[in-house]
Amino acid sequence: MESREGRSYYDNLSKKMIIFSLFAICFLSYLIILVSLPVQIFPEFFFYPWLVSKGLVQYLSFFDHHGFLTSILLAPFSQNLSSLSTIFVVTQLVQFAIIAYLVARKIKKPLLYFLILILYLSFQFTVVQQQLWYDAGMAFFLVIAWLFFEIRREHFTWLFVALATMIKPTAFLFLIPVFIKSTRKKSIAVFLLAWDVAIVYFISLRALDRLWRQMIVFNYSYIQSTYKTFFLGIQLKLLLSICVIFGLLLLYLYKKKYKNIPLLLMTLISFTFFFQGLSKLNFALFVPFFILLVADVLNTKKIRKVVWIVLLIFSLIILRDAYKTFKDNQKRQVYLSSSVIKEAKQVGSLMPGKNEENVLVVGNRVELYYYLDALPHEFTPLHFPWVQRVYNRPVDLTGVLYIIVPKKMGEYESLTPQVKKALTAHFKQTGQTASYTIWRYNKE
Repeated sequence: MESREGRSYYDNLSKKMIIFSLFAICFLSYLIILVSLPVQIFPEFFFYPWLVSKGLVQYLSFFDHHGFLTSILLAPFSQNLSSLSTIFVVTQLVQFAIIAYLVARKIKKPLLYFLILILYLSFQFTVVQQQLWYDAGMAFFLVIAWLFFEIRREHFTWLFVALATMIKPTAFLFLIPVFIKSTRKKSIAVFLLAWDVAIVYFISLRALDRLWRQMIVFNYSYIQSTYKTFFLGIQLKLLLSICVIFGLLLLYLYKKKYKNIPLLLMTLISFTFFFQGLSKLNFALFVPFFILLVADVLNTKKIRKVVWIVLLIFSLIILRDAYKTFKDNQKRQVYLSSSVIKEAKQVGSLMPGKNEENVLVVGNRVELYYYLDALPHEFTPLHFPWVQRVYNRPVDLTGVLYIIVPKKMGEYESLTPQVKKALTAHFKQTGQTASYTIWRYNKE
């Protein structure tokens, strides 16, 4: 007769195999979805890294009020947009694998494990929306940091927390729960060393004061001004659903006297990041830690039916929104569409004698600089009112041979009096495309 220990061993082995199979199904499904949709790559993620790859210095050569790490890390890949799309897909898959592993350490019931993975994938896809953005990158590094906490490699935890703060300075808030959870307080030296290296790097480039003014001072004033205008970049029903379920979870934790304070603080702090931008993307930090918190709470032998029902209802709400996001992404116009790329190359064919120093593009069409291999003549190549109010500098027209003017100005775009006067006095139109007129310097 088979012993009880033997049956228990085979039961546990069977559960592990089922859990791994469920993970594999989710992983492959997520991979198929990610590669089947185009990745939205905004200028901050192809143009700024490209400028860095050309030898320009952030904050000193061009304005950037975001953290410096993203442009530095993406600079080697900025020449190829498909590489940037691949990076997005890989980081999303790696983050999912880490979350799945951490959840599996807590949840041993295959059905519950599968439900939590579906909730994570639906929630993550809904908020990230197939877009490269800072919050998602910060979440990626913080999830890795938490993984190293769980496997007791705190030096790496502090390193990845440091990297997260270099993407967005507000990530410094996460030092509180990380310090509380840390059992080796001296490991914070790794965090300090990483920032020492960054500071010395920008001092050597004579750009540290610019970094402070743009990344810290400017953002502080920017946040104060944006809250005067209310903007909600998320459906109210989804926002209310998230707030209600999170509120119920917090109430449950309070009644049960929940003791994993660091994880609770990570989730609470990440939730507050939504209020920095009031859009779906600002929930990118909240999703992974909310899922880990749910898994930690459900790490019990008996789960009440009401908990199953609430979890299932919330999963269905998020799954429905994820499906809507998927359908929207299928027909969404990406920033760098094939027509935009084609016209940018057409513009270049009409500009004999152009080089990286003699082209000026009017407006926010920085993809033209990118495809023409030309460096901007402006400190702020992306024009936004909240930036121009602080950094409204005249354009340096020295050595400009060509000026490219959009036929139809978009939002935040205009022909400045300085450039308009130069066009009238010294330039002559020599070509045009469907969207642009091309003006060449006239020596006469």
